[in-house]
Amino acid sequence: MTSRRPKLESLEAVRALAALSVVFFHTTIIFASRTGAIPFGGLFGAGSRGVDLFFVLSGFIITFVHKADLNRPARMGKYAYARFARVYPSVWITALLALAIYLTGFGGPDKADKLSIGHITDSFLLLPQQGDALVNVTWSLKFEVFFYSLFALVILRRSVGAVVIAVWQAAVLALFLSGKQLGWSWFAFYLRPITLEFGITSVTARLWAFCIGPQSVP
Repeated sequence: MTSRRPKLESLEAVRALAALSVVFFHTTIIFASRTGAIPFGGLFGAGSRGVDLFFVLSGFIITFVHKADLNRPARMGKYAYARFARVYPSVWITALLALAIYLTGFGGPDKADKLSIGHITDSFLLLPQQGDALVNVTWSLKFEVFFYSLFALVILRRSVGAVVIAVWQAAVLALFLSGKQLGWSWFAFYLRPITLEFGITSVTARLWAFCIGPQSVP
C-alpha cells in the first residue's frame, strides 16, 4: 500500500490568504498611484505582511512535510523537481511577459536597466540583484529558492545541512543584533533579518513532528 506525505490543508489555506493579501496590497498601491484614491478603505495597506506569513509557512511546511526525506539522498530528485515545478514555470511565464512589455518601451527610460543581459538572467534564475527584477514581486522567491537549496543539504546529509542552516541563521541574527548595515552583495542579500522567519518555523516544525509522533510517509 502506498502511503502519503502528511497534508496540512489548514496551512495551505492560510498560505492562499497570504497570497491574496499581497495581491490586494499591490492593487492598492497601483490604484492609489494612478487615481489618488485608496481602494478597499485602506484595508490592505499592511498586506505586504503576507510575505512574512509566506516565509513562516514555508519554513514550517517544508520541514514538516519532508521530515521523512532527511538524510535520504535517493529522495533528492523528487524534492528538487517539486520545488522547481512550484516556482520557476510561473516565474518564467510572467518574466517573459514583462520582458516583452519593457522591450516595447513601456515604463519609460527608468526601466532600461532591467534589459541588461545580467539583469534578465538574474530575474529568470531568481538570483540576487541590485534593483528590481523584471517582475518586481519575485524578490521574495529569491529567498524561498535559497532556503529550498539549503534544505536540500539536509536531505543529502542531515548533519551537514543542519549545521549549514544553523550557521546561516546565527549569522543573520548576529548581524541584526549588531545593528550594522552591509553594502550590497549576494552575501548581504541572504543575511537580511526577514530570513530568520524560515529558521524559526523550521525548528517549530521539528518540535511539532516530534510531539505528534510518526506520520504516514511516501
